[in-house]
Amino acid sequence: MSGRTKVLAGLLAVLSLGAIGVSLYLTWSSWQTEAIAGCSGDGTVDCDAVLASHWSQWLGMPVSLFGSITYVGILAVCWPAAKHPGGKACSGLLALSLLAAGAAVWFIAVQAVFLQSFCLYCLSVHACGLSIAGITLLLIRGSTREVDYDQMRALLGVNEPAEPSSPSPSGEGFYPLIATGVAATGLALLMGGQLLFSPEGLVVESLAEKGSFSVEQEELEDQTFELIAVDGEATDEVTENNIAEEDFDDVDLEDLFGAEARETSGPRRLFFLGLQRTLDLSDYPMLGSPNAPLVFVEMLDYTCRHCRRLHPYVESALKRHGDQVAFVIHHVPLSSRCNPHLTKYHPSTKDACDYTRLAMGVWQLAPEEFPAFHNWLMESEKPPPIFEARKRALDIAGEAVLIDDSLKANLQRKITEQCGVLQRLKLGLPVLFTEQNIIKGIPESSKEWIEFIEGQLER
Repeated sequence: MSGRTKVLAGLLAVLSLGAIGVSLYLTWSSWQTEAIAGCSGDGTVDCDAVLASHWSQWLGMPVSLFGSITYVGILAVCWPAAKHPGGKACSGLLALSLLAAGAAVWFIAVQAVFLQSFCLYCLSVHACGLSIAGITLLLIRGSTREVDYDQMRALLGVNEPAEPSSPSPSGEGFYPLIATGVAATGLALLMGGQLLFSPEGLVVESLAEKGSFSVEQEELEDQTFELIAVDGEATDEVTENNIAEEDFDDVDLEDLFGAEARETSGPRRLFFLGLQRTLDLSDYPMLGSPNAPLVFVEMLDYTCRHCRRLHPYVESALKRHGDQVAFVIHHVPLSSRCNPHLTKYHPSTKDACDYTRLAMGVWQLAPEEFPAFHNWLMESEKPPPIFEARKRALDIAGEAVLIDDSLKANLQRKITEQCGVLQRLKLGLPVLFTEQNIIKGIPESSKEWIEFIEGQLER
């Protein structure tokens, strides 16, 4: 193996290792709740926008995972292809490098045309893919070039006859047309899978259809019966109508006791299958009416760009459906400063804990002002400067929101509990829960969101 060939094979190995590392990091990040390192989201460089889009998936799996597999294959065959340039390894290297280059061109076009945003991590992988394809062609071209030994001897003044040499293996087992066809097929599958089978923006997982059940559901039903028994008149009415306890699931409180039944019966408690727990709605900040028939639990962080993209849809649901819809807010700050389940610090989430404490502090001290303060924090692409948030919270709730140590301790306990719930569920942000569903993703359009909400209200 010549020195030139060794250099080219070494470059292929180094570029493959780099692409594997970045691809695996992107794959890991897609399954975690931590922010992408160095992803500021400023201008056209917006890693979050790229990685949150359905273009980052292929049939439900991160495309970076398939990319890492491709580059592992390149790493595995680059040295065998260099040592035996006319063998099957050379065909495999050509097929994989052309596939990597084709995928690079495709995803660069997607970012430029469809997303109009770029991910620097993705671009670095694509640069590796294009470079690998170029180096592979140089390696193959150099290894298959015929050399006129007689002419070289003449130029060097060597008059001795050349010894018979064995036939060159160049070309044996090397099938460039087949390799190109394999690469084209793989690229067609990639593009077709994304264009024809792109998922809807919202992914709804119905737990009720899976038969999910918990002991807490039985406890909730017992609590409901106890609640009715507190009111003597209500109990008499149930008796007079001969409604058996086992038939209670088919009975609506408002049908029995009037529209104010929920308001007069005390705190409202709902069991959420996805959370596997019963929530007292009065224990959490809320947007909308606590008596709404459709209640969501929304897990969010004020520094999470995906959460901020979902918020306009939340606002539109509240405006369109009024008291029919409510959102219970579960604050899950994505910062290791207050989230014990995160170990890495990232500058983009450095104020996440402060925003959360301010919002929850306003809710504790001036609950009627929480919706307006929450919407103010979420209304733009990025949260307002933290000093502005502190000033507004101070104006709303007074000095206690900033200096009350007892309040801070209570809020931290609640934050820790809510972060633990998200960690246990192994979900990313944002995520919504109804009593029977888990809803992941962001709507692709207002029409999709409206149809989803109206479908939930009709049940």
